[in-house]
Amino acid sequence: MHLLVTRHGETALNKQKKFYGSLDCPVDALGESQAAQLAEKLTNVPIDVTLRSDMLRTAQTAAPIIATHPTTEVRVDARLNEMGFGKWEGLNADEIQAAYPQDWQTWLDHPFEAFPTGAESYPVFKTRVWRHLMTIKSSLIVI
Repeated sequence: MHLLVTRHGETALNKQKKFYGSLDCPVDALGESQAAQLAEKLTNVPIDVTLRSDMLRTAQTAAPIIATHPTTEVRVDARLNEMGFGKWEGLNADEIQAAYPQDWQTWLDHPFEAFPTGAESYPVFKTRVWRHLMTIKSSLIVI
């Protein structure tokens, strides 16, 4: 079994350098092009199962790949969603630093231990995604 992992295509919030883990934003024109290019590169690669989060940007990125692999099983699950950034959602680094200077510095100093109010902590995020991936792995093994 091989696991291919990809990130969603570019969004407008990427270009604006905003934090948007749990904001459900679409890919932009470049993101659509990136998804199409990826699908083209994977045309001759067998894909039995396509896994994605339940976010719009992942649906849009996966769509061209699924279109070129019509027999792939598609699994959509929120446990694969990006980590939310709480009160930082929709803000860029300068905006966060201005509004929450102490929280920002603490996060810069300890990015895996500190997190903004209302955010999912990194350890919780990591555990959520890892557990789900291990569940998926065990369900794909054929004996």
